[in-house]
Amino acid sequence: MDKLLEEHNTKDALGVLMTYSVFAAHLVYREETNDYKIDLSWLEQFTALPEYARIGGMATFEYDQAKKLMKTKTITWDGTDYEPDESDDNQANKDFLESKLTGWRAAEKKFIASLLSMTNLVLHVKDLHLELAAAFQAVTFDAFSDKPDHPLRRLLDPFIHRSVQATNDNFALLFQYKAAEFSLAPLPYEEQLRLIGTLTL
Repeated sequence: MDKLLEEHNTKDALGVLMTYSVFAAHLVYREETNDYKIDLSWLEQFTALPEYARIGGMATFEYDQAKKLMKTKTITWDGTDYEPDESDDNQANKDFLESKLTGWRAAEKKFIASLLSMTNLVLHVKDLHLELAAAFQAVTFDAFSDKPDHPLRRLLDPFIHRSVQATNDNFALLFQYKAAEFSLAPLPYEEQLRLIGTLTL
């Protein structure tokens, strides 16, 4: 990450992540303004773990064609709009040099944490393991129920068995032993399950 920030000569970590990471999957293009938006404000209804910042927020981006880089236009956090500022005179940038997060840099890091939570908990656990993998398993078993020796069934079996194993073992670890609170999102595991249920309804 530091190398990419140096290569692009920018302090806009969120913009760099939107260019080079899976976080870009959350972008929604707005034709009327020719920019991109991510609105996670609906996540603010979920209670964070004690001593953790809640998840949520909103951000807008534009694509810099010359630099081939997404650029953060605004970050909205706790009702306040912030604009990233590259100036060394900006107080948030001065504080950052002293290992303090304030202003737009604090809002940026909180929003990145929200994106990480959405990616881990929703795209990975819910969408991939609970929905896509389960559907893949069901269709495969149904299609080849009377042909266990079919070459395609034999090809897919190891993937299906590994998927079932990973899902069962991981879900016990994540939600029975509460590892989800340290690896998926800064929410109590009950709130994580409530979030998944909200999106499943």
